Amino acid sequence: MTLKYAMNSPQRPKLSFAFILRTFLTASLAVITLINCFQLYKETMSIRKIKRVMPFSFPGLRFSGLEAVFEGVERIGFYTDKDVTAGEYAAIFAQAQLVLAPTILDLNNLQHTFILFDCTREEMAMAKIKEIGAIPLKRNQYGIILARRTK
Repeated sequence: MTLKYAMNSPQRPKLSFAFILRTFLTASLAVITLINCFQLYKETMSIRKIKRVMPFSFPGLRFSGLEAVFEGVERIGFYTDKDVTAGEYAAIFAQAQLVLAPTILDLNNLQHTFILFDCTREEMAMAKIKEIGAIPLKRNQYGIILARRTK
C-alpha cells in the first residue's frame, strides 16, 4: 500500500528548466563530439593512404638523371623565369644543386656550354634557347630542358 501511495503522490520532484537545458546541451555536445571524431578518423585514414604511396617529397628529383650528362663539367648555366628569391623555388634551386653536385649551377648565366632551362612555360624556354643560338638536347617529364650552346 505504501508503494501505491508513493506512485500516486502529487509530490513528485519537478525538473527545473536549468536541469533540462544542461542535459540537452550535454547531449548535443556529446553528439557533436562523436560526429567530429568520426570525421577526424576518416580524414586521418585518407591522409595515411596518401602517405603510404608517397612517403616524402623531394623536389630536387626533377633534376635527377642529368648528373651523368655533366660528368667532368665543372659549371653549367641555369636559366629560369621563376622567382628564385621566393622560399619554395629557392629550395628547389638548392636541391637541384645538391642533385647535380659536383657540377655548379650558375644562375641565369647563359654563357656556359650547357644550360638547364626551368621556365614556367616550355614556349618561353624554347624562345630563349633560340635567342641564344643553342640546341635543345634533352627534356624530362618535369619540363626541365637541357640545351647546348653552339656558338
